[in-house]
Amino acid sequence: MSCIREQLESQGLSEQATALVMDSWQNSAKKQYEPYIKRWKQYCSKRKMDPFSASVEMGVNFLAELYHAGVGYSAINTARCALSTCLLIDGCKSFRSHSLVGRFIKGVFESRPALPKYSETWDIEQVFSYLQTLHPPESLTLKDLSHKLVMLLALLSGQRCQTLHSLSVSDMKLSPDKCVFVVKTLSKTSRPGRHISSLEFVAYQPDPRLCVVTYMLKYVKRTNAFRQGASQLLLSYKKPNKPLSADTVSKWIKHVLSKSGISTSLLSAHSTRSASTSSAKAAQIPLDTITRSAGWSNYDTFQKFYNLPVVSQNNFGNERLRSCTP
Repeated sequence: MSCIREQLESQGLSEQATALVMDSWQNSAKKQYEPYIKRWKQYCSKRKMDPFSASVEMGVNFLAELYHAGVGYSAINTARCALSTCLLIDGCKSFRSHSLVGRFIKGVFESRPALPKYSETWDIEQVFSYLQTLHPPESLTLKDLSHKLVMLLALLSGQRCQTLHSLSVSDMKLSPDKCVFVVKTLSKTSRPGRHISSLEFVAYQPDPRLCVVTYMLKYVKRTNAFRQGASQLLLSYKKPNKPLSADTVSKWIKHVLSKSGISTSLLSAHSTRSASTSSAKAAQIPLDTITRSAGWSNYDTFQKFYNLPVVSQNNFGNERLRSCTP
């Protein structure tokens, strides 16, 4: 987004002020916006227009061109947000908030709707059954121990891979009874005055095979030998045992899903968030507990995007026939 930086500096902002304005967009957003800003500059260059002072009509025409090139609703919405970083209407109004732009986006949705990616979610009991086979922790390879710990953290917290990736041993209080993390890095939902609360994991006495604290104690002990000052909790099990990336956390989760017998052809690691919270609701856990644990500001977010029917891999008809077989 170098052109955005240049535009800010041309308006009289100092280098320090420009840097802080650029920091208002998370790196993930910058990566999403960049290709659309590049295409917008090319679009304007062909028509000999200034990409920073073009009319709202030209911006809508650009989005329409994307639509007819086969771009879907979600991507066009991203392009709208990208244009809003550089295109001001009447000197102060954001492009994305203009009524014509909103009406255009509504038309795109009606003609090319973005339906939910999933209509149902998987049963976490199936994953727990697989995790119970990875026991005791002393007999596990570091690879299996790492995979099991990550999946337990994901299912018992309802958090994103990004949050699990940011967990730090320096911000952890670990005892045989519980493990508490203070999350000091920004998340996708972090806002001024609102941030992820501490993540607390309590020892599960009824079944040591599913006790996240037991496996956390063993994991920290085994990784201390090669941690070499790295504060990030999750480290690679391969030498030189570097801190894990968020993408690798996702790969580990998908690996466990596959081992549990759950198809990952359409499912992403993010599906643990829906599976965990939907199962919690089915177990009649209070909604305020679910939303607070998962980091949602209100119940509507959970209800709209994550609350899905939990479907077991077992087929009801086959189970019914089996029960009738002598």
